[in-house]
Amino acid sequence: MLPEKLFDRPIEQTPLYKTHKNLCDKYDELSATDIKKALGLSELEIVDQQLGLRSILLKADFLPLINSLSSLGYTLTSLYNNAVVQECKGFYMATVYENTISILVSNAKEVEVSVLLNNWHSVYAVRELSESGYRYSLQIFGEDGRVIQKIFMQPQSNFYAYQTIIANHEYYALEATPKLKRPASDSYSDENDRGMDIDVRALILDWRKKQSINHAELLVKKYGVSYQQMYRCIGDVYAEEFSAKKLQTIMEQVTQRNILVTFRTSNKGALQDYTGMLSNVYAKGDHLYCIAADFSLRILETAIANAWLVRKATAGGIVTSLEFYGSCGSQLLKIHGEYDAKYGEGIYWKRLAEGVLQYCSSGYLIGSNKSNEAYMTREPLVNLG
Repeated sequence: MLPEKLFDRPIEQTPLYKTHKNLCDKYDELSATDIKKALGLSELEIVDQQLGLRSILLKADFLPLINSLSSLGYTLTSLYNNAVVQECKGFYMATVYENTISILVSNAKEVEVSVLLNNWHSVYAVRELSESGYRYSLQIFGEDGRVIQKIFMQPQSNFYAYQTIIANHEYYALEATPKLKRPASDSYSDENDRGMDIDVRALILDWRKKQSINHAELLVKKYGVSYQQMYRCIGDVYAEEFSAKKLQTIMEQVTQRNILVTFRTSNKGALQDYTGMLSNVYAKGDHLYCIAADFSLRILETAIANAWLVRKATAGGIVTSLEFYGSCGSQLLKIHGEYDAKYGEGIYWKRLAEGVLQYCSSGYLIGSNKSNEAYMTREPLVNLG
């Protein structure tokens, strides 16, 4: 049973609503992004004002809502940032930790979503008209009005559970429009990295400790630095910048060599890890599409400003990751190969990753041309004086 009647409610014909309708009538091929820019609105405001869609605001009591997601059955979950959309299909199974909630998606457990509830602002149930009919979803937003995550219902999904979630969590206040905090600026400059009072020696010593690959996140918080600030401090034995133009080549080689990798997409409210093999990679316009079974990445390559090869010591040896950043300094995409806590990472991924440091037609390494094979056989060392 479809929840159509839940959304069939009167909409106030505000001046903004009429402006949006006139814009859509005049330019019927405008995308949602074009309309958002033309009206000067965030995506949250478009959803809240029901411009071109129908929406129901849910209570900001997020934990019970998350615990009910497993009842939806098979769904499509999408995570967004300024450059990447990661989509995965599967089943939700929530596990609560101290400050985050880890959600395993799909029976094979190849997808994990960790959410930061402190950065969630509001959740809406949404009905939109698509080429194949109405599309239903739950959409999560941050305080800046940007979308964090969307959970789309599929033909196999439990629509009765979807209606139950709306009935149990609908927000009934008279004034439902959430207050937003506009981001001060999306600009970022390498000059922000200069002259900061960082204990570089202590940072390097911490970096060399054999911790998990996610230890870098703890160091960023401990020293109050960005990832790129940290990488410039620890030096090119551990982190080297390379041309972001090589992204398509990297994805194509991952596909051709059938290398098992983990793709991490993150924003302020969540991060989503998918582990698997790609089956197809292709470019269309400014976007790069990476496809696997029940998984896809859509990457706006023009939004990627910097790329880093990072080497992290773990109990199983060095783990190598390729990381991509936007102009504002935020991490947009992280890729690392399969690794074992005892035996380390696979040699095929290691060779591919270190290969980005070599000169090729798709871009040049910034600041170094060290031998790939040398880094594969040597344990990184730093003279700390």
